[in-house]
Amino acid sequence: MYDRIDEWLMGYLSDFDGKQFQAITKADLDLSKFEDDAEKEKREETEKAFESVVERTKTYLGDRVKDVRTTFKLSGTPAVVVTDQFDMGTRWRNCWQQQVNKRRK
Repeated sequence: MYDRIDEWLMGYLSDFDGKQFQAITKADLDLSKFEDDAEKEKREETEKAFESVVERTKTYLGDRVKDVRTTFKLSGTPAVVVTDQFDMGTRWRNCWQQQVNKRRK
C-alpha cells in the first residue's frame, strides 16, 4: 500500500466484485494453491538452500522478531515485514507510535 490511509481503508473495504481482498503483508497468506509441481519443487529447493541464512538471521535478530522465514510473495524486493492476521499493520502502528511520541515531548 502506498498512502497512510490505504491501510485504514482496507480495514473497511473487504471485497470488490465478489472477490475478497487479502493483504500481502499478513503472515498467513498462502499462495501455494496457485503453484504447479515444478514451482512447488523449486520453492522447496530454495527453502532448503536458504535454510542457513534464515537460521543466522533468526540468531542475529533474536527476540526483536517473532519469526524469520523464506517467502515467495515477493518479486521486486528481498524482504518484507509481515504481521499476524489480526495485528495492526506496520504503517498504522508507526502512525500510532508517532502520536505517542509527540505526546511524551
